[in-house]
Amino acid sequence: MNDTITTPNDLVHLTPAAAAEVKHMLGRPENAAKNLRLYVEKGGCSGMQYGMVFDEARDGDARLNEHGVTVLVDAFSADYLRGTQVDSVRP
Repeated sequence: MNDTITTPNDLVHLTPAAAAEVKHMLGRPENAAKNLRLYVEKGGCSGMQYGMVFDEARDGDARLNEHGVTVLVDAFSADYLRGTQVDSVRP
C-alpha cells in the first residue's frame, strides 16, 4: 500500500454510529478479512456514482482507521471524497 492517511480528516470521516454498523457487518462470514471501501466511479445521471463495498486492500489505496474500522479509498476516488462524512441512522 503506497499511501497511508493517518489523520481521519485528511480524507473521510466515519461517525461512531457508522463505524459500529460497519463492524457489525464485518462480523458476517462473507465479509471476513475485508475492509470498507468508499469509491466513486463514472456513470449515473450526474456523471458520477458513489458507493461502499467490503473489499480487500489494493496497491495504491489510501488507508485510514476510523473508530477501529479500516477504510480504503483509491486515488481516483480520493479527489471526490475528500471531506466526506459517513453516518448510519437506524429508523
